[in-house]
Amino acid sequence: MKIRTDVPGVSVLFVSVLLTVILFSVLAAEAKLTNLNERGDLVWYGSDGHDDEIFLYSKGTITQITDNDYNDYKPQINSKGQIVWHGYDGHDWEIFLYSKGTITQITDNDYTDLKPRINSKGQIIWQGSDGNDEEIFLYSKGTITQITDNDYIDRSPQINSKGQIVWYGSDGNDEEIFLYSKGTITQITDNDYDDVDPHINDSGQIVWYGYDGNDWEIFLYSKGAIIQITNNDYNDYNPQINSKGQIVWHGSDGNDYETYLYSKGTITQITNNDYNDSFPQINSKGQIVWYGSDGNDEEIFLYSKGTITQIIDNDYNDWEPQINDKGQIIWYGSDGNDTEIFLYSKDAITQITDNDYDDYCDYL
Repeated sequence: MKIRTDVPGVSVLFVSVLLTVILFSVLAAEAKLTNLNERGDLVWYGSDGHDDEIFLYSKGTITQITDNDYNDYKPQINSKGQIVWHGYDGHDWEIFLYSKGTITQITDNDYTDLKPRINSKGQIIWQGSDGNDEEIFLYSKGTITQITDNDYIDRSPQINSKGQIVWYGSDGNDEEIFLYSKGTITQITDNDYDDVDPHINDSGQIVWYGYDGNDWEIFLYSKGAIIQITNNDYNDYNPQINSKGQIVWHGSDGNDYETYLYSKGTITQITNNDYNDSFPQINSKGQIVWYGSDGNDEEIFLYSKGTITQIIDNDYNDWEPQINDKGQIIWYGSDGNDTEIFLYSKDAITQITDNDYDDYCDYL
């Protein structure tokens, strides 16, 4: 790796509070994770030589979850090891759930259902057609609820552990941000410009990027107020937020795309080089991962306690890292033949897959 610049006197109340804090921390962090959970379980999709299937790595063992004649894509895993994905059923794309060794087909209709997300409670959200346009759907306690019902496209829903859902969709004029909480939909933004790609933490804080009439900027919704985080002459994209309200994104500095951090009211430019640094992710400890060029190919980088570490250094491209609160990092990258899955844990890199087919743990 490269460095770049039984306890006596403990009250029941104390134990209860401590357990609550621990539980909240796990849930808050887990809400953001996609292919990697806090236990170190990871999921991906890859070919079995015939079509794309879903795979799980847990406790050193790879399990092929699906085995059919159709493609299965974009798996997500929660802290309990429940996995969701969308797969073809021979007619259209449907939503599937793997839980306790059993696969359940959640949807079964004549329309396309895509990009499911699952929270720690097993609630699942996705975007799907109602025969007219794309709407947002929620599966909870065995019941499917259609959250939106309008004449416009609603897409990219995200859910936190409290069941709050955010997405973006048209209001008939442009793309806006919407929040579903306790049975009520609230339109968060209402302007003449597009606002897209929202993410939500367990405090109900929402981040997205939106056009301000000149370029794309980063916005935060917190405690009922919208704050414009960036205000410059360059594009800022793809913000992520952790349980502490820290935000990361990549944005132009006028030369290339760099990684930025917003924390406690201050913006810090994490990277400053002549190459693009893309799609940063952040955990609840403030550790940040991203992929960027080292001048030769795309590599994985980690920012922790003020220091940037280049995690991998090879002659192949590595993409789209994700990090959990243990500091474990997964990504997919080339081994010179095809794309494989890699895990960084305790300062060591493990190549999880090694076959002749492409394996992906990409972002939704």
